[in-house]
Amino acid sequence: QTGSFVWSGGTISGASSATLNALNIDTNTTKLLDTATLNLSGAGTWTGNSGLGMTEGAIFNIQNGATFDVRTNATIVLGAGAAPAINNAGTYKKTAGGGASAIAAGIDFTNTGTVSAGNGTLTFEGSFTQTRGAAGLAGGGISWQSVLNFSGGELRGAGTIAGNVSNTGATVRPGGTGAAGSGGATGGTAT
Repeated sequence: QTGSFVWSGGTISGASSATLNALNIDTNTTKLLDTATLNLSGAGTWTGNSGLGMTEGAIFNIQNGATFDVRTNATIVLGAGAAPAINNAGTYKKTAGGGASAIAAGIDFTNTGTVSAGNGTLTFEGSFTQTRGAAGLAGGGISWQSVLNFSGGELRGAGTIAGNVSNTGATVRPGGTGAAGSGGATGGTAT
């Protein structure tokens, strides 16, 4: 399947995949991605206050050139079965909501594109791995409960980072590219 999709409730399931050039997740009804692979190739938004569940090895791919804009304080929750994953080669950003938007422990997040926290906090409760691309603070914050693993790309911008960082190859630019900035750490571990 290809095209546009407004997801206002229910379950996408089965050992299939869909590539969407537009995705709008809205309303206050819980949605579930079960086993299926969802490929976003264009613009996507998540609004409303409902959670999004991922179960049975479901995969959400934000493809190169695509943007997924989190405009809620809701959580992507983990269901039963094989571990699901979110793979970002495009842009995963938070631009509204003011509070925290979380991805639950057990959902692996891999970034080769751009992660941008512009409003509130993006919280990664499970694994976060960046091999290239950028994680940027644009006035918001990024937090995690395990270790934020950087083996390439950049960590940049002005905002708050809360958690342990393992940096084996990324460039750190407090304030952003070409901007004056400062960095600091309180507790935790940076390697």
